[in-house]
Amino acid sequence: MQRSFTNQILIDSIILLPLFLLYESLSSIYLFIPPLFGVIFYFFIQIRSLNNFKTLLFFAILLIVYEEEKGYLFLSTFFYFTLLYIFVIPYLKQNIVCSSCLKLLFIVLAYIGYYLFILLLSNIFLLQIPNIDLHVIYYILIEFFIVTLI
Repeated sequence: MQRSFTNQILIDSIILLPLFLLYESLSSIYLFIPPLFGVIFYFFIQIRSLNNFKTLLFFAILLIVYEEEKGYLFLSTFFYFTLLYIFVIPYLKQNIVCSSCLKLLFIVLAYIGYYLFILLLSNIFLLQIPNIDLHVIYYILIEFFIVTLI
């Protein structure tokens, strides 16, 4: 019996999730390995069927693993991605024609925008102010290269 193409996301997630866990663990140990935050954001934007529960669940699990590994607030990345997907991304796609420029902007929005979002949340809820280092520039460049290859 064959599975339909629409049910392949479950099989893909069963294979990809342990690999992502291993990769994120290695990126926490070795700083030269980018955490693929911008790549996840790019895939979050490119998936057209965000109304599908399985797709949302898969991205939520990926982002929860990322947050837990990096020590961020619970579900803050998912809320940030969703807010950008609803309010900012349609405006950018409508006004910017250059696809490479859009990809670079998505990666920069993922890193720098998320830092500003966490800074806003830390000021509202009186949490510790996050710090950012120069590795982010390296991560943006490497992940832009990865996204342009996709």
